[in-house]
Amino acid sequence: VHADGSEIRLTSSPGDDVDPSWAPDGSRVAFCSARWSAKSWYHIGILDPATLTVRQLTSGDWADHSPRWSIDGTRIAFVRQYRGPLAVARPLQLCWVTVDGAQEHCTPVENGHAFSLSKWLNAGHLAGIVDARGVLSYASVDVEDGTFKVIRSNIISAGTSPDGLWALGIVGEAEEASGSWVVFPLAQSDRDVEVRLRGQSKNFVLRWGRSALRLPFIARLAVGRPSGPVDLGTPFHLRARGVTTSGDTLPLPVVRWWSGDTAIATVTEAGDLVGRRTGSLWVGVTAGGWRSDSVLIAVEGTPPVEALHEGWGSRWQDLWVPFGEPMPATAAGPHGTRALWNRGDGSFASGVYSRATFGAAHGLGVETTISSPITATQWQTLVLQLDADLDSASLARWDHRTGPMPHRLVSGGTSTSCTAGVPAGEGADWAGQISVGSGQSSGLAALPPRFASGRWYRLRLQIFPDGRCGAALDGRPIWSSRRQIATDRPFHVVLSGNSAGTRMLFGPVTVWQGVMDGVDWAALEPPGVRPTPTGGHLRTTANRRSSP
Repeated sequence: VHADGSEIRLTSSPGDDVDPSWAPDGSRVAFCSARWSAKSWYHIGILDPATLTVRQLTSGDWADHSPRWSIDGTRIAFVRQYRGPLAVARPLQLCWVTVDGAQEHCTPVENGHAFSLSKWLNAGHLAGIVDARGVLSYASVDVEDGTFKVIRSNIISAGTSPDGLWALGIVGEAEEASGSWVVFPLAQSDRDVEVRLRGQSKNFVLRWGRSALRLPFIARLAVGRPSGPVDLGTPFHLRARGVTTSGDTLPLPVVRWWSGDTAIATVTEAGDLVGRRTGSLWVGVTAGGWRSDSVLIAVEGTPPVEALHEGWGSRWQDLWVPFGEPMPATAAGPHGTRALWNRGDGSFASGVYSRATFGAAHGLGVETTISSPITATQWQTLVLQLDADLDSASLARWDHRTGPMPHRLVSGGTSTSCTAGVPAGEGADWAGQISVGSGQSSGLAALPPRFASGRWYRLRLQIFPDGRCGAALDGRPIWSSRRQIATDRPFHVVLSGNSAGTRMLFGPVTVWQGVMDGVDWAALEPPGVRPTPTGGHLRTTANRRSSP
């Protein structure tokens, strides 16, 4: 219906076309139709009002109804109802499908068979009428697992305002106002007000009008582009965010990537790219078919470059600055291997940091052997770090003996480092774990009991060109962050810890710029195409220094 009262017919089919839900930008309409079922069971379709073309979204031997377009535009929620014998064994399901139909998710709704949809509240929840212990109630329902939280009990039918802040509902029989309309804010549902029309509270229908607020749907995608060519064979995690009509950025609830040329690079749907040969390709991304974009990426074969090697000979202080009280020293470890003994004996760690700093734009890694004979529940630790939060001014003021190593004040309290700690902390609960962290990401991994005996094992940290951090034990990946840290800052290598009553040792250390092979990092990635090994052997720079 146009503003002047004129009408135009949008659909034409022998069966029902009902329950329309407009896209947040008004470009399309999701609706139910019986046209695709010989039994006249509803399924969901999308109509383009400009061309009157219709595209089927769902199908199957069941009925799909009550489509509700998400606020951001990327998904359409609906209710799936089984018919015949299946209807007894299988309750109603809450489902969503992307606009392009490529992704669909369904989950049974908690407490079974009574459920109806109202409206999306946010990216993860919908408002609906549920069965809460035998009482129909207005609730927020989780779109992933079907659990719900009651907002206002004893509501048998409801409509949610376009801005998701208010609801209109019909009161059920459990109250004196049964059959009456009430309006209430979702944040304070106990402050409901009965709605009357010329003194009557029943026998009329209320519907929300158009919101005066502009809904924050995703107007375009902001694609994170690599700062330069992607290194051949090195995993690179692509990222995209949604940009709303007001310019705010939102995480994408659904995203799918694809490679424009799989001979040059493979890309998983989650955005993990691995170059197969040198060249350039377009990589596409879509937010469920709602908005799409592409980015041109170059792949180059840049081998890793060794930047430092330390064997803990007599000139080790040429490359490292010691700190702590007592100061660290070198010692002979298992099998006579020279090692750094941190010698920390209390609350503050002792150790060393590299005099040189290293860039991480193309990746940065460090690997060392470790001997960690853990005999007590405190003050026996080893910490390996790639740290960009040290600066020359703070280090120059420090006496290198008292207190902890000084760090610059980081905005938001988020560090720019890649860190592993053995064990994960002090106390018996931590003895069998290793801690790993990078920026706002952190995790724990198992530390096999044999490593507490003092035998040598290898620990590797790797910052990838995309800013993620990975950790590996004896060549086996144990953790990889999903969040990024800045790679445009100089990084120090820091070796520290405590050795009260034992000898916690760092063996030979190698630092490289780039990404070294020898670890199958793809084993930690989401299922998809695995990278092809490329033999990233070290190339040595002319100004490399190594202590004898």
